[in-house]
Amino acid sequence: MGELAELQQRRNTLFTRIETWRKVQLIYMSMVPQLLETTPNAVPALPDLRDDDTESPRRIRAEDVMLFLPSGLPANARKGQVIESLTAKELKLRIAQADDALEDVRRIRRILQGVNLFKAKNVSGSGQHSNRRIRDLYSRFQAKLKLAAARYRAAWKALKVLQPNGDWTKHLLQLHDHDIRGPGLDDDEELLG
Repeated sequence: MGELAELQQRRNTLFTRIETWRKVQLIYMSMVPQLLETTPNAVPALPDLRDDDTESPRRIRAEDVMLFLPSGLPANARKGQVIESLTAKELKLRIAQADDALEDVRRIRRILQGVNLFKAKNVSGSGQHSNRRIRDLYSRFQAKLKLAAARYRAAWKALKVLQPNGDWTKHLLQLHDHDIRGPGLDDDEELLG
């Protein structure tokens, strides 16, 4: 039950931050009120979403609320001096996000390689308990790897919308599942199997 309570606390915190963001956003982005009315997951009124009524038809998770960043706006709505300034800021943010996520992918791949080497040298054949613990550890890092890859892909997708042929395309490429490999053996599952 502790994990669910922590998740709900994080969602409440995120809702509070989104409310703060929305107030500022309404000042600088004049098209947002119209988008809030016409978009299903826009959630114009956030406070009433925190009630415990799970049967409510307006119930939505904080992580699913649309933020209407410049990359999420239609191309014709990204015109104007203020929006172009915000677009440039989001571009910098997304490049940093992609670089950080890519570094996380690399770091986690190195950790997974270390887990594989540790298992091969120290745990192999030493009982179910040890093997299960190492598999659980490996699974947790695999889940973190998938999250880092998803963060990179989200940033890359936003960059493609904001500046399709920008300088960032020279060092940030589309990430496919088969690109996430190494160092060491290509098939980690073989060692853990």
